[in-house]
Amino acid sequence: MFSGEARDCLWSEWGAGAGPNPECEAWVLSGCDPDLAGREPAVTASIVDVADLADDNATRVFEWRARDGYDYGGVVVQLWTAQCTEIPGSKWRSRNPAFYSNIVQQHERNFLLPPETGWMTVTTNDTVNLEWTLT
Repeated sequence: MFSGEARDCLWSEWGAGAGPNPECEAWVLSGCDPDLAGREPAVTASIVDVADLADDNATRVFEWRARDGYDYGGVVVQLWTAQCTEIPGSKWRSRNPAFYSNIVQQHERNFLLPPETGWMTVTTNDTVNLEWTLT
């Protein structure tokens, strides 16, 4: 783990001297094996089947918070097809730099899940202390 901005699922410089996020990389290389998905066992990524919610008609609300209150790194949400291809333009980062190097965290995001969505990943620097919902 690191302290700093959350990285997306396949960030090439994800950890100190490491490649992509280890949980996401294993999941993508497996072809989206459902046995590698989940929210609780992963240290740095939540990988969730959201195909039943993908209808492009209902606005979904993603909300998150850090249990301990430390949310400096934020989260990255990505949508994926059932074939493990990231849906272009679906990536959302909660951490946005503002004026004078201040950090602005967004803890809520409204969006549509396109019909081709099969999976959603939520990556951060510490999912052990992360709580999130998608309604």
